[in-house]
Amino acid sequence: MSSTNFPNGVKTFPADDVNQIIKTGNATLTNAECISGYPIVVTGDGGVDLTLPDAAAGNAGAVVTVVNKSNGGYVLVSPHSSDFIAYGGAVVINKYVGNSAALMRKGDYITLIRSVAATDWTVTAVSGVWTKEA
Repeated sequence: MSSTNFPNGVKTFPADDVNQIIKTGNATLTNAECISGYPIVVTGDGGVDLTLPDAAAGNAGAVVTVVNKSNGGYVLVSPHSSDFIAYGGAVVINKYVGNSAALMRKGDYITLIRSVAATDWTVTAVSGVWTKEA
């Protein structure tokens, strides 16, 4: 497993090129992907929108890490339409958290956990600049 160290001291998410789930375009993540324990790695050149599965679909306790390894593209992580993501003290139904193309660094990541509550995902770790939709 290797990681990248940037001059400013930021360390990226460790990468194991075998045990990861690659996404090159927009996708709705499955429960199986979310409970696999493998990071969701976004590659390619354009932006990617990922949608988390319905939080009421039997995935309580799932931990999902999304890693932006694109060539300058944005990554948006959105909840299922009736769910929410708690991040930075705010909770808003059906709003994304994103890593913009302008501010991203290859290896930026966000980790979310699906809580026991019926409709929420909570951000537990980030590296890089991730913002929430207003």
